[in-house]
Amino acid sequence: MDYAGDIKWTTRGIQKAVVVATNLESFTGIPQTKLVLHQFFDTRAWISHKLLVKSNAPQCLNMVKDIKFHFEQNQAIDTAEHAVMTNLIRNVPQVYTPEEQISISDGKSFMCRTTSNEGTSISFVSSDPLVAMKGVFYGGEALGTGIATTIMDATAEEVISSVYCDLYSRKLEASPSSSYIIELKSKCLNDHSLLYLTERKLPIPGFSPREAPTKATWWRDQDGSAGMDVSITDEGEDLLPHKPGNVRMVVHTVWTCTPLPDIGGLPQTAVKLATKVDLAGVVPAFLMNKLGTGFLSMTSRLRQRFDRSHEVDVMKRTEIITRMTALRKSEPKNPNDSLQDKNSLRKVRKHFAPIWMQVEGRGKVVGR
Repeated sequence: MDYAGDIKWTTRGIQKAVVVATNLESFTGIPQTKLVLHQFFDTRAWISHKLLVKSNAPQCLNMVKDIKFHFEQNQAIDTAEHAVMTNLIRNVPQVYTPEEQISISDGKSFMCRTTSNEGTSISFVSSDPLVAMKGVFYGGEALGTGIATTIMDATAEEVISSVYCDLYSRKLEASPSSSYIIELKSKCLNDHSLLYLTERKLPIPGFSPREAPTKATWWRDQDGSAGMDVSITDEGEDLLPHKPGNVRMVVHTVWTCTPLPDIGGLPQTAVKLATKVDLAGVVPAFLMNKLGTGFLSMTSRLRQRFDRSHEVDVMKRTEIITRMTALRKSEPKNPNDSLQDKNSLRKVRKHFAPIWMQVEGRGKVVGR
């Protein structure tokens, strides 16, 4: 109703809407559809254009969001994407550009430096007892390199695929993993490289937002090991333009995965994460080092995703029972056989002593 003094009357507006749904190519059996809503408003009255655009129009257009939410299958899409990427890393040879080859070489050199005995190490307190964390300072540098190591119950391809797919997953776009992320954009360049651009606020009041335009590239070596390099890039300015007042941080993160012998058919992989983050600006180095455990905690989340500790423990206990059952119960006929049996028993006890030490109370397993 429009009001003019004590007189009031109704004014009929005009609203039209056209919804266009177009079928797209399905992804691993999951149908995909592009939905476009064209909306027309005519209030036939003197209403602020700003009020109409900022308030009324978004409410009417929200029907697209509601429809998308109703049919959403983010988890299924991410799972399928992870399976496709795992197969790609394992079976499809990649051709890298000269720039990508340089990034991979720099990533391997960065990781090799962390395996040397150079620098001064400081252990970090890890919330996950199965993930070791430390900071290393090289050549008197004030800014350290954070390192996290663990063993995961997955193949090297599965681990790298998970880390890589997480950078552009549906789940991440819908709900960023960090509450400090203001804006996030990602773009796949090819099968092995993508842009991952973020703008985030610091967990410290009074500091300007930080921008981190990075490029991620994965690789797989002939020996079955795999890795991924994430470093700063100048690409992606059109995707997430620089905002005045923001500070560009410097990030270099490298993942490496080395296959280990299976345990009862369950794959085992030694995973190592090395990262060096310079928040730039006037943030003190000691404060950045203190925040290092936050960047390394992603290793713990990833380990828990693949955790199959119960199955590993069952396999180990089954192996113990099998080996003990194989020992002859009867007394050997000659002293030499008796000595050999005793030596075999000592070897079994020595080999499995660490496992027995991890059992307490009524068979409760306290570790692997």
